[in-house]
Amino acid sequence: MMNSLIEKLRLRKDVVHVIGRVIIKRDEEQSPDFYAQQALSMCAQGAELIELGVENGSSMSFEIEADLILPVLRLTVSKDICTGVCTSNPEIMRLSYENGAQFIVDEKALSEKGSAEVLAACGLPVLLCCPGIIKHSDPVSSMQEFFYERIDHCLNASMKRKQILLDPFAGNCNRADRSLKLLGRISAMASFGLPLCMTIPKSLPFDAQKEHNLSAVAGLTAALFGVSKGISFVRTETVRDLSLALATWQLAACTARPHQLSKGIIGRFVSMRNAFRSRRQKN
Repeated sequence: MMNSLIEKLRLRKDVVHVIGRVIIKRDEEQSPDFYAQQALSMCAQGAELIELGVENGSSMSFEIEADLILPVLRLTVSKDICTGVCTSNPEIMRLSYENGAQFIVDEKALSEKGSAEVLAACGLPVLLCCPGIIKHSDPVSSMQEFFYERIDHCLNASMKRKQILLDPFAGNCNRADRSLKLLGRISAMASFGLPLCMTIPKSLPFDAQKEHNLSAVAGLTAALFGVSKGISFVRTETVRDLSLALATWQLAACTARPHQLSKGIIGRFVSMRNAFRSRRQKN
């Protein structure tokens, strides 16, 4: 069975897909319904996909990570939300698949023993993230080497190439010098022939003036530039502003070619308009 994430990519190439990131925090002791409602809100604001992850999940035991993430996953799946799970634990990957997850995000790029084999067996797409270990003076070349090795690892584990997506930014978005080098040469990553994703932080640090913080506008600008260079997916915890920026950019890009104005772009504007109206009524 073709996974819905792959279907979205294959059938709707004219739309950039927004992945809303729901971060489950152990110390806040919120109910699963709280996070499920957060996911629903992100969908209303324009996210097509929801990614569930546990804050510092890689440092937790399997039992704790499972107890935090699986109840939320069951709720979002029951609400017909296309949901994925961010984890590096192969057993969590297997349980996520069994509980309805439609994709996996691994910020360790399937470096844990057995993780690639689990995904080969279940067939879920996986977003491979570069974990921010690139030290080379040329981060783009270094990252290309990293992903070549990771893709080879996946294929040797009998995964299909069409399961793989790449995120070069996930572990590097808090280093402005590195992020901007990657962004400026993101087209070089097209050599893999795989869908590219971009992680956008809430704010983008910029260290040319040491600890000067750019506003979220910088992140949106970076996202739009990335999309213009072939980015297909964007991960963010702040969905509303990103969705509006992407929808505006895509509408402008399609103005000269109205036949290419897709239902997806129009739908994103309509859903955001309805969300804004609902918020005004509550206030």
